[in-house]
Order: sequence, then structure tokens, then C-alpha cells
Amino acid sequence: MYSVTGGLRQLSEPTLCSLSASTLWNDSPTYPVSTLVGRTKVAGSALSQCARVEEGYIYMAKSTRRIERNGADYGYPSPDTVALSAKALMVTQRLTEHYGVAQWSKKDPMSMLVDIILSHRTRDEQTAEAYANLLRRFGSWEAVRDAPTSEVQDTIANVNWPEVKAPRLQALMRRITEERGELNLDFLRDLPPEEGAAWLNRLDGVGPKTTACVLLFSARKPLLPVDTHVHRVSIRLGLIGQK
Repeated sequence: MYSVTGGLRQLSEPTLCSLSASTLWNDSPTYPVSTLVGRTKVAGSALSQCARVEEGYIYMAKSTRRIERNGADYGYPSPDTVALSAKALMVTQRLTEHYGVAQWSKKDPMSMLVDIILSHRTRDEQTAEAYANLLRRFGSWEAVRDAPTSEVQDTIANVNWPEVKAPRLQALMRRITEERGELNLDFLRDLPPEEGAAWLNRLDGVGPKTTACVLLFSARKPLLPVDTHVHRVSIRLGLIGQK
């Protein structure tokens, strides 16, 4: 079933449209009937339900159907946030009993920022290798900042999109140096979480997830980075809504 939501579509799969007679028509011409019918294999009776034909052209229907959202799918599944917090704590305790106490990262905030930028859409072992390669070749983040971009890109060639990450890392490093007078983010450890997050989120290429990772893992601030896996498991545990 293909839902026509407005505008004119060139379809690529066999299609059936089921729209009421009160459907509004979009007046923009699209492709010749022979082209569309040939591509979509729509029978004449079905075609008449979803489009009108004029002078060899087809006009696709614009649906007036409104999708209703279920409020229960959004936010918390219960207004009792105290109970939800207790449930999350219980899950944490059980995981700790099974896997042991999670160790804090030893990376400083600047090093963590580099690590997280490298990790975008990249496997952990590749990230670790690229991170080590940078320090092995250049010796410090200041040297990475000042190196030719081509050399930095070559050093992190094993990660996804090194041609994007190399100039991004160097641009971040230069801006931090300009604003702070040095390439150091240790001051984030002394800021409230909201202020630290606001400072990091100003930087190009730094989003909420990267910010949360830096502040949680290196500054030990109460922020939770949420990726698709954390989101999926949280839904299954009933800690958040479906959306």
C-alpha cells in the first residue's frame, strides 16, 4: 500500500491507492499516463481511485487524512517518575552485580572529545586504533592541531569519513585554543552540567550525544548519552515511551 501524502509522485513499485471521493486533487501535472501506469502497474479501476487523467497526464491525489498521535507513546510511560527512577536504579544494580562496577574513563575532557569525534559511525576497535595513532605520530593534541590536515587524515584513515573528521577535529582544537588560551577542557569539570553542555553545544560538529559523553565519562556529570541501543533498551524496560 502506498499512501499518497500530497504532491506528485513517480512511483517505482506496484501500487494500490485507497482514497475517498472527497479527496482533494493536486493541480500540478506530473508524468504521462503511459509512463506512470507502466511503472506502477496500476489497474484502471484502482487508478481512478487515486488519480484523475487529463489529456494524457495523471494528477495524483492529495490525501486529507490526519494521523492521530497517541500521547501514551511519548514521554514517560507513567507520571510516577520516582517509581521510574527506582526501577532504573534497580536495573543498574542488577547489571553491576552481573558485570561488576563500571570503571570511569581516565581520559581528560579534551581527549574524550577527540575520542568521541573519531567514534562517530565507527567501531570501537577502529576508534581506539585511530586515537592511538594520533598520539603515536604527533605526540600531543597541540601537534595534531597544528599539523597539515592531510597528515591528520592519513593517520585516522581507518575510521569512517576521515576526510570529514580530520578538518573538524582541527577546527575544534583551534577554536578551543582561541577561546580558552590553551587546548584544555578541564574547566568543564568545575561547571554545572547545564553550563558545560551549553558551552560544548556551541561548537561546530558537537551535538547532544557527544556533549553528554564528554561530560559523563570525563567530567563525571549526571548526563546520559542516548544512542539507538540505549533508546531501544529503555523502551523495552518501560522507562520511556515508544516514541
